[in-house]
Amino acid sequence: MKRRSIMMNVDTINMFLKNYKINGIIKEENYLYIDEREFIKIKKLLTHAPLRPIERRDYILLKLFFTNKIRLNSNFIELNLTRRTLNYDINKLKDYLKKYNLELNSLPSKGIFLVGEEKTIRELFANYLTK
Repeated sequence: MKRRSIMMNVDTINMFLKNYKINGIIKEENYLYIDEREFIKIKKLLTHAPLRPIERRDYILLKLFFTNKIRLNSNFIELNLTRRTLNYDINKLKDYLKKYNLELNSLPSKGIFLVGEEKTIRELFANYLTK
């Protein structure tokens, strides 16, 4: 994936967030990040705009790409989901990831981890950035 494509997507996200008076993704040298105060505003925005099932799964997968780990307790609270709905989304993601020879491994009290070949994970991540 080319840097130009990533930056175009970042610009699109930032234009959307600007409509809600939220400072979006900050570009600093070779780093992209979101200010912690803005992150809180984005979380509040998500609670007012319920996500469709595919958007929830995309959100969970993107979170895995960025952190390599999710904890169900904190994620279902921030997405305003029931535990049952989140488990359903996780199962759907597991089925989806099988096509790429990737899997989700869960460790009690540790979280859920994305496991597979690094190259495949990076390619799938690039696909999601351009989605």
